[in-house]
Amino acid sequence: MGCDWPMTDQSAVRCTADMHNAATLLNLVQLSVAVASISTGLIVKLSRAPSGPLVLHGRSAREVQTQCLGSNNISLRRDAQQKCQQSPGMMKYRLTHCHHTDPALFNCMCIPEDSCQTVEIGDLDSYQATTPLRCPLPASPVLRTGLGCLYVPLPLPGQPAAQSLRVERGYTLAQDFINAMLDSGKWDCMRRTWRPASGRPLHIWTGERLPRGVDAIATFGDSNAANIASGLSLVANQYNLSRTSIRHQKQETPIGGEDDLPIVHFNFTAVSGAFRLWVRSLSLQRILVIAQVGMHDLDYAHLNFQAGQIDALFNLSQEFRSHGIIMHTLWVRHQGSGAVKPLGMYTRHGHYMSLVNQQTAPLRKWDAEMLRAIKFRPSLILDPFEITQAAECAQSDLRAGNQTDCSKSCQGAFESFDGTHISPTVAANLGNILWRLIDFLPRTA
Repeated sequence: MGCDWPMTDQSAVRCTADMHNAATLLNLVQLSVAVASISTGLIVKLSRAPSGPLVLHGRSAREVQTQCLGSNNISLRRDAQQKCQQSPGMMKYRLTHCHHTDPALFNCMCIPEDSCQTVEIGDLDSYQATTPLRCPLPASPVLRTGLGCLYVPLPLPGQPAAQSLRVERGYTLAQDFINAMLDSGKWDCMRRTWRPASGRPLHIWTGERLPRGVDAIATFGDSNAANIASGLSLVANQYNLSRTSIRHQKQETPIGGEDDLPIVHFNFTAVSGAFRLWVRSLSLQRILVIAQVGMHDLDYAHLNFQAGQIDALFNLSQEFRSHGIIMHTLWVRHQGSGAVKPLGMYTRHGHYMSLVNQQTAPLRKWDAEMLRAIKFRPSLILDPFEITQAAECAQSDLRAGNQTDCSKSCQGAFESFDGTHISPTVAANLGNILWRLIDFLPRTA
């Protein structure tokens, strides 16, 4: 294959084409066996911030930028995406066949700490993820799979130790921190990190002791809320994807974390039962509760019912306070859909399912209406719209005659693998923001 370094634009096209053609020759079993034999020697140490220029695969950041994010790469990927969407033979599983998380791009940009999970997506409401596959992938996965890839965030040179970052606490300061991190910004493609427009650097946790301002963290909602929990756990587990699956979480599920700090995902139906029992059984005194509205039932006739479930959760903060328990409440706005989200799909049973209500505009409207409907206001509000949408390489970004206008989104390297769930890279960046947020939370009622 034409994949020798250094690459020209023409050889990058040949390399990408060869790797996509190889997809029909390998199955997942062969892929897993092949990856298991790959050496994973360290290139970038994550225990401290690198002090010199960034080097990936022995190449400078400028070389990687030129070789991996060139114009021909994105043009080829989008041509394949358009053909897939138009193919009648693919319609039954168009949601899964037409993913465009690009193995060739991952192999070009990855370091040995990076990894991907191949995700077999079934009907709308379920998917399964495989054991993580380490960098580099030997070839493209077969059809009916997507790739959820984790590019491990790399700190800026000279990043100070977390212990030296002293802050004043309070909800006003905490909300100011959230706004400074997420109001706007751009992706640093080489360091795989979000760069806030405020100029305030995002602290990347690299094996340091995490904040202990809370005893446990609970997320509430559907699989998108579970992705937030996974991002927290990725940071706690030092970006080990094998210990933090991106699989669909629907029930009361322990996500896991460092030093036995519980990170658990619940459905809203668990508020009166399993959640109370969990708090009581662990004798928790300070809890961070993160809630996000579900995306599947955008029926405004059910708005007040769902708002009542959220109110029941947030109202517990008052009840807990009488028992000396502090419950911080954080509402996460819905980020919207990704570039590969189709308008509809066929299920395994052959039924067509419209996904119009799962596009960005309806989701954001539903989220705003729900926030207005709830009576008990959350302590804090976090809006991940900018950080997630900036990672998406959308068709609207590709203008006639110039198919390179996804450079600001790193050619979609960090975008949603199925148009619904945030990628592990975005989740890890949000996880870093949320761990830092804990330092700002008040310690007393």
